[in-house]
Amino acid sequence: GFGYSPARLFSVACTIIAAAVLSREIWAHAKHRWAGVCFAVIGAGMVGASIPLVQGWYALIRNDSLAIMLPIVAASLCLAEKPSRARLLAIAGLLTASVYAKQTGVFFAGWLVLFLTLRDWRTGVTVAGVALLASTLILGMLQSTSAGWFLRYMLMQGNHQIIETRVPLGLWDVTKTAPYLVFAFPVAAFLWGRSKLLPRTALWTGMLLAALPATLLPYMKAGGSSNNFIPLVFLA
Repeated sequence: GFGYSPARLFSVACTIIAAAVLSREIWAHAKHRWAGVCFAVIGAGMVGASIPLVQGWYALIRNDSLAIMLPIVAASLCLAEKPSRARLLAIAGLLTASVYAKQTGVFFAGWLVLFLTLRDWRTGVTVAGVALLASTLILGMLQSTSAGWFLRYMLMQGNHQIIETRVPLGLWDVTKTAPYLVFAFPVAAFLWGRSKLLPRTALWTGMLLAALPATLLPYMKAGGSSNNFIPLVFLA
């Protein structure tokens, strides 16, 4: 039934799934089995280490855990060189769901479509087209069943005051939790310049980059809270 317990369990389950997918990605990237296991466990531990910064939002009844799980699962499906039709539909469905789970999902969707397009333009166009069609149909349905209130409510959120000074404060809080973030993008750029940036590394570095606006834009609005840190510290 409906209640606090099943709703909180759903949030916890989404967090566990997302952490498990990331741990598997770390394991799959390792050259040696036991090194992969050790680093996968460390990766899961780093997600746990971010709990003080996000103040326990992983276990609360919010859409944040779902909103980060969906693009993470979608990203894990994007590495196949010749993805099947079912896989492409799954990616498009997950990206559509992520945008409706939380509007900041558009940053992850944009990056994943770009990543797929750079690898094979037909794949990228297919995923983008299916996701756009599905999103449009869902928007039409929601507008119809809410007598036009769905979009009106969504656009009302734009009236929240923007507090620019929260951006450096938020970045400092995240950096204190994950100081290695300072080096992540320069190292990735260095590897890319030497043609040594592997597709898996490029994929997740791009996801981390997309997490910056997904974190800071809602955090800088009046009412922004520690739950907004979830995308960045989770992918860190």
